[in-house]
Amino acid sequence: MPSHRILFSAAVLALAWPSFATTAPADSPRAKVDLLALIKTGQVRHHLNPSMTLHDPPERIWTFTPDGHLKISGKGFGYVRTIDDYRDYHLVIEHKFTGPTLGSREDKARDNGVLVHAHGPDGTYSNTWMASVEAQIIEGGTGDLLVLSPKLADGTVLQTSVRSSSGLDRDQEKIWTPGAALQTVTTGRINWEKRDVDWKDEAGFRGRADVESRVNEWTRMEVIAKGDTLQYFVNGVLVNEAFACQPAQGKICLQTEGAEMIVRRFELHPLGTFTEKWNPVSASGGTEVPVKPSRETAWSPEESRAAIALDGPYELQLVAAEPLVRDPVEMTWDAKGHCYVADMIDYPLGAGPGKAPLSRIQRLIDDDGDGRCDRAITFAAEMDHVQGLLPYRDGLIATTRTDILYLRDTTGDGVADIREPLIRGFNPSQSQLQVSSPRWGPDNRVYFNNGLDTKEIYPAAAPAQKQNFARSNLRWDPVSGTLEPASGFGQYGGCFDDFGHHFFCSNRNPVMFAVMPHAAVVRNPLAGISQGAEDIAPSGPESHVYPRQLTHTTADAHAGTNTAACGLGVYRGDLMPELRNQIFVCDPTGQLITRYRIDPKGASFTATRVGDHTEFFRSRDEWCRPVNVTTGPDGALYVCDIYRRYIDHARYFPEEFAKTHDLRAGENEGRIWRIVPKGSKPRAIRGLPETREEIAKWLHHPNAWQVETARRILFETDAAEPAKPDLASNEFALLNWEGLSTMGMIDAISKAAGNQNARTRFAALIQLGRFGYNDDTVFDACLNALAPDYNDAWMHRAVLSSAGSQSGRILAALVNTPGFAETHSETKSAFVRSLAVCAAGPDAPGQLGIALHTLQLRKDELLWWKAALLQALDAKKLQADPDASRQAAILLAKADGVMTDAVAPLDQRLACISLLSQRPWDKAEPVVRKLLAAGQPKEIADAALALLKKFPADKTAPLLYELLPRLGPTARTEIVKLLTANGGTVRGFFERIARGEIPKAFVDAETRWRYLRPNQPLHDLAVELFGSPSSDRAAVIAQYAPALTTKGDALRGQQVFSTVCVACHRLQNAGADVGPSLADVRIKEKESLLHDILDPNRIVEARWMAYQIDTKDGRALSGLIAAETAAEVTLKTAGGFTEVLPRATIKEMKSLDLSLMPIGLEGAISQTQMADLLAFLKNE
Repeated sequence: MPSHRILFSAAVLALAWPSFATTAPADSPRAKVDLLALIKTGQVRHHLNPSMTLHDPPERIWTFTPDGHLKISGKGFGYVRTIDDYRDYHLVIEHKFTGPTLGSREDKARDNGVLVHAHGPDGTYSNTWMASVEAQIIEGGTGDLLVLSPKLADGTVLQTSVRSSSGLDRDQEKIWTPGAALQTVTTGRINWEKRDVDWKDEAGFRGRADVESRVNEWTRMEVIAKGDTLQYFVNGVLVNEAFACQPAQGKICLQTEGAEMIVRRFELHPLGTFTEKWNPVSASGGTEVPVKPSRETAWSPEESRAAIALDGPYELQLVAAEPLVRDPVEMTWDAKGHCYVADMIDYPLGAGPGKAPLSRIQRLIDDDGDGRCDRAITFAAEMDHVQGLLPYRDGLIATTRTDILYLRDTTGDGVADIREPLIRGFNPSQSQLQVSSPRWGPDNRVYFNNGLDTKEIYPAAAPAQKQNFARSNLRWDPVSGTLEPASGFGQYGGCFDDFGHHFFCSNRNPVMFAVMPHAAVVRNPLAGISQGAEDIAPSGPESHVYPRQLTHTTADAHAGTNTAACGLGVYRGDLMPELRNQIFVCDPTGQLITRYRIDPKGASFTATRVGDHTEFFRSRDEWCRPVNVTTGPDGALYVCDIYRRYIDHARYFPEEFAKTHDLRAGENEGRIWRIVPKGSKPRAIRGLPETREEIAKWLHHPNAWQVETARRILFETDAAEPAKPDLASNEFALLNWEGLSTMGMIDAISKAAGNQNARTRFAALIQLGRFGYNDDTVFDACLNALAPDYNDAWMHRAVLSSAGSQSGRILAALVNTPGFAETHSETKSAFVRSLAVCAAGPDAPGQLGIALHTLQLRKDELLWWKAALLQALDAKKLQADPDASRQAAILLAKADGVMTDAVAPLDQRLACISLLSQRPWDKAEPVVRKLLAAGQPKEIADAALALLKKFPADKTAPLLYELLPRLGPTARTEIVKLLTANGGTVRGFFERIARGEIPKAFVDAETRWRYLRPNQPLHDLAVELFGSPSSDRAAVIAQYAPALTTKGDALRGQQVFSTVCVACHRLQNAGADVGPSLADVRIKEKESLLHDILDPNRIVEARWMAYQIDTKDGRALSGLIAAETAAEVTLKTAGGFTEVLPRATIKEMKSLDLSLMPIGLEGAISQTQMADLLAFLKNE
């Protein structure tokens, strides 16, 4: 329900009504009037015809969506109107029809409208409308003008009239005909100029010349009331006009007429002030995507090229197309300049059981040198979902679904006769999750993206060296054959830039950067560094893309954002220097490629899209699916276009859709494009020079392909590396130079720590950590590197990784530095805490005493950094310094007053709350009770609730039982977790449920599932309370099938969501972000949603797999692994809460190989409730 106040009116008919001629003159707007704001704040009146079969109350007909749009349900016939009269204005309404027609309008054309110059009592026309002139909004007839002149009970006519240049169409209906004789019209309709003469009153009708947008697309209607004239514009086109309108002023009504409609804009502007042109791309609203039905046939390469637009002075050239290539996803060139293409024909589901794989690798040949390939040799056939290629030792490394292969042609016929596995151990659930993007790194290792799936990988020659790569990319040493984790967790697409920076992407994360090498991430277990990479571009719902149009996709609700970011490439050629080191990211669902500029941001970067509401590459051909970009030896930018009708993986389509549509449509097509400056002629591609001296010259070539090829060949042939670079200013060399081992280099690295460039300082700290020094050199280097920006979290991590043994000294120096100590930030607080933890560690002798001594500075003052320091140190560590212990006691006593002081700064209160965990429960409980009292800010209550995990559940249980009835669902879920995670309290909790003291509904589905699993403690009692879920999921789904056709109540469904789903899913600003986003559920088929709810293990990605952790203190926890380090595991649990568990406290951790979303939700949701829930999820 909307939160705004609604004012109602009675349809009382007067016996007489004054003539419009005597009505007082209305005001014309002097500034924009936001009519949506008037509706939202209740400054309006409503009228509904109570005799109609549909007559929901106004507060359910007119509601507002989370993004501020007005939703008109259509479940009633009437209007919402202004209180005031208006004249001389420019009205703008942007709207779209979104649902079926209802009631007496069922299966008829979607209908609505705006009444202008409305006068007289409410509901005088058929007890539904006012006397007025209507600007009709109806399928096929948007822009019709209707004159409504109702008669009162005493026979008085509320006269409305216009004069119109109108003629008669074939069926003798009035139609606006510019230039025709003026006629006076006092009742009836004047069709818009090009209304289809064969118009039918049926849902979905669309005329041949309609200018309105389609259903589910935005249409703009404008009504210009100037004096006694009216003009109607639809999507910028004048469609109707009237003169001598009487009256020429009145109220404005927005109708509801049996059709669901969304209004994002409803405004009045002073005449002459609204000059905004209608852009057809705006029909898609926030997505700015004109949506069309999917085309059934492919276009030729020439037709497709004509539909592609490039942003800038560039042109698109066709390199190859079917049949030479089919479904190309990656291309590369070997040292001879031969071009190879991976054709992933298997996508999405392969050839089927017992059949040979379909994918292949093609070598393309341009015989006449015109830039267009003339023939192809199949280098390798029957490849299983081949996806990645990298030249290596006169052959190729190729990534496939289950193996990483080495392929080589030793006979010269162009066909690989060597086919050896290099790396094995993976079998992803789908091809979108397989290992991919092999890239030769600046350290002469080969980097791979993991693919978002947990894998146990091993060198093919050493199966015993199996490693679990759960949340990291990987790198392979081509000399030793060893595998190591690499920072980041990417999907399909990765690349290095000229400076050795590794960028990669995943579906919803267009640009990620490996900021810190993995070795540095794990070097100091006490540092608490959980990952070495981050998003540097907006991701998920914050990303924005601007396709030319969008067709069917399983993620339509994400339209306008990245849904399939892939094929990331960095341009590194000399042909277009203005693009050098910029990043290009494909999104095939939108038929586009986004261009990003990279700028420094401390030790990391930020990626900013280039182009104002446009893309570097975008197509109107909905089969065009760019999936990869790379820089060629000729300096051009190459694009692999897999060219498919449907790009989403088949598993994400509803079953019935997959059965009735060819999801492989386009498997015989494929295109490779080349982007070059306009007017460019194709450059010849030449292979590697013959001699080592000439090869070495290529290390300074302006194109990256020549540089990397030369470096790789020199490495493979054991040639000498070039001379040592200037380490004091070269970040690339600092991170990747293998000869860093002498004291002379240490001096150079220390100098680099004072460089102006943050990445160079960062790299210097990372390298210093390799040598394990703990002297003044490291100490000074850290302070120099930190000084330019004390809030750089990545520089903090570099210090913690490399100088943990100096942490106490560094902490003492920082808190004595005004630039650091004077101002608080959570980033700096976290740094202080981590420094203190490291100082107390076994590898930092003497550092704890130095850290504790800082508490004596500015005695008895509870400074922010002191609170942070105390958070990190328990009483036992404080005892190492009696003076510090006494000072801590004084500060802790002051903390009580701060944390309960309502006027104290929130961040200071939150910093003090965690100090309570250092006390015994009987000392902490009184303060915790105050923090959980009604009226406390949510942040304070959440922090206090999270604090309860630090105390034994049997001690906190009495307070938890007091809190349980009065807290909201998210907090209630957390309390249930606390009570059920401990064997000492869970039995008592379940017994209270059995006695009827606690409602079963308080127990979230995940907790039920945990105890209903076989061989679990209290399994029998859990079955008695909650019932045992059926193992036959198909039967359960069939049992709930009536919910698909039963009309549900969305308001009741919202309550079901709040009870059952809100602990793990977020929708409409409610709930927790634990499981997958629900932003796209509204466009999913109900059947697909029902399967997702009742059979959650049907499709499960590794990142949503549930883990169970048993702790040594008797707790049993389950959730998602959010992060891992050598020292701790971060578990994300229902309710959106995270808990960091030191590995020393973990008794057992195991994957359950199941979705965290439990089976058995039928025990919590009845069939009727399921219908309601589906109605809410679908926003019906």
